[in-house]
This record gives sequence, structure tokens and C-alpha cells, in this order.
Amino acid sequence: MVSSPIVRALAALAACALATGVAACGSAGETEKLAAAVAAEAQGGAAVAHGAAGTGEAGTSCMGAIGVIAPFGGTGERDSIQMNWARVALDVFNAEHATSFTIEPANVDTDVVAGRREARRLSEDEDVVGVVGPASSRVAEAAGPILDGGGLTYVSPSATRVSLTDGHLKGFYRVVPNDAKQAPAIAGFIAARLRPQKVLVVDQADPYSAPLADGIAKGLRTRGLALGRLRLPVGSRGVEALAAGVDRDVDVVALPLLDVPMANRFLAALRATGLRPTVIGADSLFVPGFNDTGAYVSSFAPDATTSESGQEAVRLYQAIFGEFEAFGAPAYAAMEVVATAALETCKDGRASREGVAEGMPKVVLATSPLGTPISFDARHEVREGRFRIFRITSGGYEQVG
Repeated sequence: MVSSPIVRALAALAACALATGVAACGSAGETEKLAAAVAAEAQGGAAVAHGAAGTGEAGTSCMGAIGVIAPFGGTGERDSIQMNWARVALDVFNAEHATSFTIEPANVDTDVVAGRREARRLSEDEDVVGVVGPASSRVAEAAGPILDGGGLTYVSPSATRVSLTDGHLKGFYRVVPNDAKQAPAIAGFIAARLRPQKVLVVDQADPYSAPLADGIAKGLRTRGLALGRLRLPVGSRGVEALAAGVDRDVDVVALPLLDVPMANRFLAALRATGLRPTVIGADSLFVPGFNDTGAYVSSFAPDATTSESGQEAVRLYQAIFGEFEAFGAPAYAAMEVVATAALETCKDGRASREGVAEGMPKVVLATSPLGTPISFDARHEVREGRFRIFRITSGGYEQVG
């Protein structure tokens, strides 16, 4: 597939989230304005040729609903970001291809019960031909068998647990690299760039944090670095006592924590003891709520503001919404690949679940919001995916590795 100027502009725009890393995206109505603005910019100021994107007025070359299992409308760090950027992607896709695809939202974050319920609902909805999500690994694990049973293909923008692609979830794909790549990236950066005396790897007993911490620790041990481990409680009680017990020779702390408030609380308690270690967080801490200036965080997308097209895309986006946050880019990419598979296997003006399942392994996007082409290997992992390291600055993020 060769991307049009509209898609290339939006791709650069979404990837630029990593340089600003702040507020969420807008409402469904605002995404339509964004699609129109991007189209006009890419076409030299011309109006969108096919009418209001994503409303059914854009054309009838293909139709069908795409489910999105992601949080929206709440107060969490990422609520609405992925849903909004899935809308942006589909608005632009509809405008470009004269399709009439619609979104069927499923408001789920990390709640397994809600994930199963919404997976069942989407599976029973005959209009739904494919799914973006689930957003979290634990929901992907729980909801996956239900989606498989319904014949749905589902592409996650952020579920990174390694075991999700071991073959037991038949319809699962992801557009981000898994934690088998994130852990070595973090460990390698610590060893090569931070050159620590002793590293403390801190985790919690959840399916995201614990395996990622194990991978980081393994990478540090193979490099012969002195290492300590610490597991934080689920609640806030006892954090100060744990911080007070940290060895005084620790000069780097690795924080693969999904719980952003806990990460902030632990660092505050640690610094209250007089320790000032260098901090590096996993991609879960690449959010506005973790703004520890000077700390490092990993991410699965690059900084695009170093390019002229990226700077122009940021200008265009900020004219409508202001600033936005990094988790939007993978949701954009996930929606684009689902819509592409649906369109390229469309028959008689209507997409199908069977077509999406058949087309997904063949999808190739020459460009993407993640800074690399998108295609999938036999395990349904994205090819060429890798993690980058960013430093948190007073004005945003700086890519350093």
C-alpha cells in the first residue's frame, strides 16, 4: 500500500506525540475537523473530496464496523487518547479511500471482567469485522479467546506481554514490539550510557511489571552489573519503609511500573532519604503524570520533530487541539492496518471478518506513525519494531537512545 499525502501527514503528526508527550486528543467532532484540516493541508488547501469523514457520507466503496477496546471518558493517564486517535485514523482513512467504516467503541482499560463482556458483545455484533485493541495485556489474554471464538482479528496498540504471540491467541496481532525487546533496550542503555555502580530494579506483582523487571534484571546480570530487586505493594502503605531500606550505593533505579502514582510516591520517598539516583522507567511511564525532569523512559515510537514534515504536522495539530500524548501513535497505526485489511478484502461493498483474517498477514504499510514500515511475521509480531529511550526535560522529551 502506498500512503497518500493525507496519511503521510497524519503519520508524521502522530509520531510527533513523543516530542511533546502531554495532553490527550479531542472529541469525535474534533477528529473530523483534524481529518479535514490534514486533508486540506496535504492537498494545498482543497476541501476534503468525499465529504464528512467517518460519518457514512464519505462514500460507499466498503462498509463495516471496527471495534475499539480501549478506555475513554475517564480520569486515568491514558483515558480517551487511544480511542480518539483510532477515530482520527479512521476519519482520515475514510476520507482517503471513500469508505464508510464506523467505530464500535468498547470502554475497557485493565478490567478483565469488562474486557470479557465487551469482547462477547463485539463478537455477537455482526457488523463488527475487526478490532483495535485490547489496550492492555491482561485484557488481551482474557478477551482473546472470546474474540477468537467469534472469528475476529484484533490488533493491539499497547499490549506488550511476550506470551500473547505464542500461538494460543489465533487472531491477536500488535503494532508495537513486545517486552522481549523492551527489557534489553533498557538494560543496554543502563549499561552503555549510565554506567552504574549498582542498579535497583523495582516492580509490582502484575503481569506487566514483573516479567519486564525480570528481563531487565537478566540483561544487567549478563553485563556483570551489581543488582538489587525490590517489589512494591499494591497500596501506598509501607512505601516509605521500603525506600528507607534501599542500599546507599544504588545510583540507578529502573521502574517498569504500570502504576504511575506509585512510581511517583516511591521516588518521593526515596529522595526523602537523601538518595538521588538516575531513574529510568518503562513505556508505561511515558505519560504526563510522570514528569520527573532528568529521568529516562522507554517508548516504541521515535521523535519525529527533527524532520521538516514532522514540525509542520505538529503545527497543524496544535492549531486544533494543542498538545497531545504518545500513546496515540500506535492506536492510529492499529486502526490503519485493520481498515487496510478490511478494504483490501472487501466484497460487494461490505467488509467481513473472514476477509480481515485473511488480509491481515498480507498488510504492508510503507510508512507508519511509529517511524517504521508495518508488516507482520508468522507470530503476528510487527517487524522492525524497537524501543527508544527518551529523557524527560522541562519542555517535553528528548530522544537519546
